Amino acid sequence: IWSPNGKYIAGIVQKYGYPDFCFLCGSPHAEVFIIDVAKMEKQIILESNSDHPVNFDPPISWFPDSEHLSFMRGQYIDNNRKIWLTDLAGKDIHKFMNEVGDPVWSPDGSKVALLEKRNDSGNWMSFLYVLDLSTQEKRLIRESEGAGFFIDSVSWTPDGKNLIYIYGLTQDYDVVQAKILLFNLESGDLLQIMNDSYEYLGAEYSPVNSLIALQRFDKSQPDFDHRYMTVIWDFVNKCEIVLPILSTSKSSWSPNGQKLVITAGGDAYIVDLTKFVGDKFVQTGSICP
Repeated sequence: IWSPNGKYIAGIVQKYGYPDFCFLCGSPHAEVFIIDVAKMEKQIILESNSDHPVNFDPPISWFPDSEHLSFMRGQYIDNNRKIWLTDLAGKDIHKFMNEVGDPVWSPDGSKVALLEKRNDSGNWMSFLYVLDLSTQEKRLIRESEGAGFFIDSVSWTPDGKNLIYIYGLTQDYDVVQAKILLFNLESGDLLQIMNDSYEYLGAEYSPVNSLIALQRFDKSQPDFDHRYMTVIWDFVNKCEIVLPILSTSKSSWSPNGQKLVITAGGDAYIVDLTKFVGDKFVQTGSICP
């Protein structure tokens, strides 16, 4: 994920042991790192191993000052996990919030969206809140309807007035329904953004315009790698482009909205849209023909 000042890309690596693989139990090795974008140099910030078993639960996120990273500390199955902060040297590490939701800060830093997942009698439930940091008022935006339903991939519109998120349903570990929804914090209106036959497993709104980077799942594709693709959707002009990277899982916008960092399998790529789309994108920010 890109830092708000554009200088760094942060990531997390989880390595699981075999044959006793257990995703929910934590990993024997995990590391949180940053990449200096100008130098393309990697620096490990936090690290755990079998001798120091601290599980850094994804996702991580940038604090608005670009000088700290927030992360969840504790195992995924532990409802007592809290939000911690670390500086970029990995020295000043402290608990920041007595909240268990994954934090996503608003563009001005005044609010934080919290996506909380709880294990209720064997059923996972999702809860989306918005916490006003000045008043400490916590507002419930959405909760999942029951077993199998989930909320995921929360991001803010550039003006901080709307949240977009994925709401879906899984059966036997397969996603059978996933919608991209936009919620207006002032009016309470809820709008479904996409109405096609695809499933979407991730969405992130551009920080500067009406473009949305989507992780699209096309179950009709016979080739597994071609099922997961990153699509950029122009919310205003209603057009899209598909990026030529296979088996993608996540994307994050640069602060100026001109580049994306995309994870695919064990690799990460930077896509420069000014070169991929051309001069029109540079001049207007549009991807449409």
